[in-house]
Amino acid sequence: MFKDHEGAKKMKLLIVVIHNPDLVADIVSTLVDLDVRGIVSLESESIMQFLAQEVPIFAGLRELMTSPRSFNKILLGICDNDEILKDLYAGLKEINIDLKKAGMGYAFTIPIDSIIESSEE
Repeated sequence: MFKDHEGAKKMKLLIVVIHNPDLVADIVSTLVDLDVRGIVSLESESIMQFLAQEVPIFAGLRELMTSPRSFNKILLGICDNDEILKDLYAGLKEINIDLKKAGMGYAFTIPIDSIIESSEE
């Protein structure tokens, strides 16, 4: 089903990048509690990590990297909550996860103008 959200409450794509694998389950649980739907996860690595490991000309970057961390998980979900970032931050703080701390990760939203989805969603 194609939905144009003109005049309706605007949908958002929520993107959460997590640098600590131990936090993924708790963050997903919080997203579910906040009615974020269609959540998917992607494995990723920083471009600095990729270049340092895979592109010989950039091998010197290994010495500049402050963290050996190679894990990143990206969570994507859809919501219509205008306050989703505030609600996510508050929900995570309740379980002692603070995305504002260095090295934890970050979250942001992107507006969705239209969407094609199953009517069962």
